[in-house]
Formats: sequence, structure tokens, C-alpha cells
Amino acid sequence: MRIAHIAPVATTIPPPKSGSVETMTSLLTEGLVARGHDVTLFATADSRTTARLFAIYPHGYWHDEQMWPWELCEMMNLAAAVERAAEVKLWSQYPEAPFVAISNEQARLLSGLNVVDTVLHGIDTDNFVFQQKPDDYLLFLGRFTEGKGVLQAIEIAKRVKMRLILAAAEDDYYRERVAPHVDGVHVVYYGEADFQAKVKLYGGARALLYPIQAREPFGLVLAEAMACGTPVVALDRGAVREVVDEGVTGMVFGDLEQMTNELPRVFDLDRRRVRERAVARFGAARMVDEYVAVYQRLVEAHRD
Repeated sequence: MRIAHIAPVATTIPPPKSGSVETMTSLLTEGLVARGHDVTLFATADSRTTARLFAIYPHGYWHDEQMWPWELCEMMNLAAAVERAAEVKLWSQYPEAPFVAISNEQARLLSGLNVVDTVLHGIDTDNFVFQQKPDDYLLFLGRFTEGKGVLQAIEIAKRVKMRLILAAAEDDYYRERVAPHVDGVHVVYYGEADFQAKVKLYGGARALLYPIQAREPFGLVLAEAMACGTPVVALDRGAVREVVDEGVTGMVFGDLEQMTNELPRVFDLDRRRVRERAVARFGAARMVDEYVAVYQRLVEAHRD
């Protein structure tokens, strides 16, 4: 099949540090090329891919303040793909364009769109190193926003008297709301972690705290932590129950009080089983296979 992938142009594909959309784009693109498909990736020129790369920007707007407004950059990249629609049959029937949801939660929220299937995200589980014996800390990894629940994670860690490491890029929310709680002993700010540092942080954690406040459609950090054998502790929001196998890879709670009181139970989960379940459910090969099946079904339907 001929396939076009339109990536964000904020940074490279794959990203140098964090960036879940960029990471997913890279994994799916490389997986499809490995299956023998003809893939064109619309991304920044400094991206690394085995696909055919088409770029109108040398680098991303995260790295160049002159690339403003960022929305225009994204639209120009999208327009570049649309201009070449005949080469990849891009959106040949736009009003009925099929949409693949990343969770059933997202599919429920996408009213008015033609949702043809749901494919959970995958990760490169081979590069997430299993660690049987963790260190004695809890981990919060994610953007510093109100919806991610970082303040709630700090509150939980304080109440259970465990050290909490915060790993994310500093922003205004961090400086104004989070930094006052960071003492370098009980609450430690690590900064933004690159991939290797992130894997080490996951593996060393007794558990990943995910007291999410917003209804997110997936939660990539959950799958990544599990792939290192680290169980997760999450609030029941959005797609959490689609990602976490209750009592196997982590525990899901209805409120912060319950999460705090029952947090020690998660430490008894078998970390090797956590890892094995994550590999089975979130391996990149599974994700690629499911997207290929969707693409082939759509191509056959269009021929009819």
C-alpha cells in the first residue's frame, strides 16, 4: 500500500526527548516500512526515518522562535500533504474520511466522525528495560498541567511518606504551582528526561503515580512504565481502564483518598508479570499489524 503519514512539525520524528505523538508516528511509520509498504512521512527535514521523507521545514518550531505562529506551521505541513494527495490517495473522500481511535474512550467522544476501528498505541518494548528490584521512590512523569494531576501526586507521596521524583520539562505551571513543593529531598525535580533517562526512572520506581484529572484518550506513560515492570497507580479517568489490567499491571481507584490508603497494595504486584503483560498488549508489532488490517480493509472497500 501507499501510505502518507503527516507528523507534527514541533520537533523531529522521533523526538529527542518527550513527545508521545511524535514517538507513535515514528513507531508506526518504521513498522509499516518494515512490512514492505510505500510510506511517505511529512515531517521536519532533521527527522530520521526509513520512509520517504518530505519536508518543508528544516527543523521544528520547538527549536526556532521565528517559526510563529505554530498553528500555521502545522497547517502548511498538512497542506503540503494535501497538494500531493494524488500520490497517496490522501482523503480522497474527505467528508467520510475514516478515523482510527486510539481507545474506546476516544471513540465515544468523537461524535460526528467516521470511526472505523480502535487501535491502542504501541511502544518499542524491547528498549524498555525490565528492572526486578526497584529503588524506594514514586514517579510522576508527564507534562506539568493541571489536568495531569502533578499536585495530587505530590499530596499522595507526602501522605504515604515516600520520595517522589518529578520528570517533565519546566514550564509556567511548574514554576508557579509545582516548584514551591519541591524541596530536593521528599519531592525531587529531575527535569525533562531523554529516552534512556526515562527508562531508568521508570525501572527504579516502586510505582508510577497517575492521578489524572482530565479524561485522556490513552496515557502512554502507563504502558511505558509497565514495560519496565513498574506497576501503575491511577485514577479512574478517560481510557485508564483500557490500559491498566486491574490487579495485574496496576490498580485503578475512584478517588485520591482510596488511592492513598491502598497504594501499598500495588507494591506486591509481580513486576515480571507486569512486564510480560505490557509486552503482550502494547508491543509495536501488534499496533502495526492492526493498522495494516484497517488500511487493507479500507482499500478493499474503496475498490468496491
